[in-house]
Amino acid sequence: MKNRIKLLTGLMVGALLLTGCSTSNNNNKKEAYYPKTIQKEEITNTQEYKDLKEKIHNFKENEEVKGATEKVKNGFSKLKDRVKGDSVVSNDVVVAALQNNPYNREDYPHWSKGTLLKNTREEILKRDGNGVSTTNGKVKSGVWNDPYSGYQFRNVKELDIDHIFPLKRANNSGAYNWSTEKKEQFANDPENLLAVSGKENRAKGAKGPSEWLPSNSAYHKEYCEKYLHIAKKYGLTITQADMDVINNILNK
Repeated sequence: MKNRIKLLTGLMVGALLLTGCSTSNNNNKKEAYYPKTIQKEEITNTQEYKDLKEKIHNFKENEEVKGATEKVKNGFSKLKDRVKGDSVVSNDVVVAALQNNPYNREDYPHWSKGTLLKNTREEILKRDGNGVSTTNGKVKSGVWNDPYSGYQFRNVKELDIDHIFPLKRANNSGAYNWSTEKKEQFANDPENLLAVSGKENRAKGAKGPSEWLPSNSAYHKEYCEKYLHIAKKYGLTITQADMDVINNILNK
């Protein structure tokens, strides 16, 4: 009986030993197929990773520089395309010498019939005056602050209606071949008209900004802005001398 007990005990111990060995081998196999997990920090802290990251950053910067360079090249290309002979575009206006076309003021029908008053001239006098009274569609009295001279006028007969961009100058700046309808539109455009001192208007004549500016220097900037606006609106050219003066005044 005792011998049987010893035999059973020995078998049990042997079985346990065999089982432990088998478990140990299985664990070793698992470790072989499932190695230790690599943490993010272990990668990002390597010099190889840092070098690669720097290369990517430099590549992006180079691409941005390349893109900016292409934009500059395209800009120069577009500017080059807009240069025509002795003309060049500046401030969206073609800069060119004055033409020498025959001029007849009657080719530009002015003082067309007004909407509320007799004609365009009367409507500009009313627009630019204060306390203006009218009779039969004509301005009779009022007070006008002349932007050209800086003086105040109370006698309507002392005023002229000035074309900011003069008719004769427009005729030599691209308007010569316009239709009669467009010439009339230009001659009566309220944006190109001002009630001013007759003396100032006659001193100006058909001169551009490089030859004449209002005696009231405080109005120079607004005058140049209006002159440039009309040139853009109607596609009129401006001489280089005029453009130089306009840019100088507007950039002060």
